[in-house]
Amino acid sequence: MSNKEITNKTYCPISFDEKLIGKDSIYFTVPGKPVAKQRPKAARKGRFFTVYTPNETKMYEKKVADCYRNRYGVYKLNGSLTAEVYAVFEVPSSESKKRKELMLNGDIRNTKKPDLDNVIKSALDALNDVAYDDDSSINEIYANKQYGEISELRIVIYKNQ
Repeated sequence: MSNKEITNKTYCPISFDEKLIGKDSIYFTVPGKPVAKQRPKAARKGRFFTVYTPNETKMYEKKVADCYRNRYGVYKLNGSLTAEVYAVFEVPSSESKKRKELMLNGDIRNTKKPDLDNVIKSALDALNDVAYDDDSSINEIYANKQYGEISELRIVIYKNQ
């Protein structure tokens, strides 16, 4: 994915039930395969070392933030928050019809890479200072990794009562 593909005009459709209505909740979809947060990299520049975030992680976090901004602009949640993250991966085309049906029904669960905890980390870090001031305000997380017709990341964040 090049930098030209990610702009403020990123197409970010809502493709799941909008179960939360109100000003204390957000829900949006990031199209494409969910990307896990990669470990920081170190590089030597002369006598000094520098640490940087890998480009793939930076680009994906920008895409998540752009999808949020396209839907909500500058609106931010505050206070105690709960996050729901659903990482949906397309069923591999090499699967048989029977296995594909079992995968789509949830009878066969997704145990492939990327790790769910790293996908959550990339999604919530991307929304720092965008959807909320800092992800430290999130004190509950519900997440799953599943198969679907298309790959996408679904994010729901709402204020705790």
